[in-house]
Amino acid sequence: MKTLEFRCDGLKEVVALCKANSIKVYAFQRNEPIGQVIVVSENGQIGSVSESWGGLSYSTVHKGNRQCGTGFGLSGVFGCEPALIERIKDAMFTIKPDWAQNYTVEKYRDWNDYISKPINQILTYFEL
Repeated sequence: MKTLEFRCDGLKEVVALCKANSIKVYAFQRNEPIGQVIVVSENGQIGSVSESWGGLSYSTVHKGNRQCGTGFGLSGVFGCEPALIERIKDAMFTIKPDWAQNYTVEKYRDWNDYISKPINQILTYFEL
């Protein structure tokens, strides 16, 4: 089996933290170093963690809409955070940050709801 490569050590740490906490992790980069993962809680809440400037950037994931896209960045414009289970949980469980309270968003019910949408079928995900 091919050894997985990551764009930063932080993403490898995120995968280890998730596995230790019964959180599923998905990626889509099969033939290049992994730069983003989708994290899914046991109850189906979804978040995203990406490589950013050598560190990590955490984001929420929700059903896309014209008003506010498909998720909110939780790490600022140039997010560069370490791998922390608390931040992984923030990405999965946050519906919208305080500054976005005027927006209406709908979270996906679970992973199956997420991958059932045509926009999320553009990439082919695999579980890590």
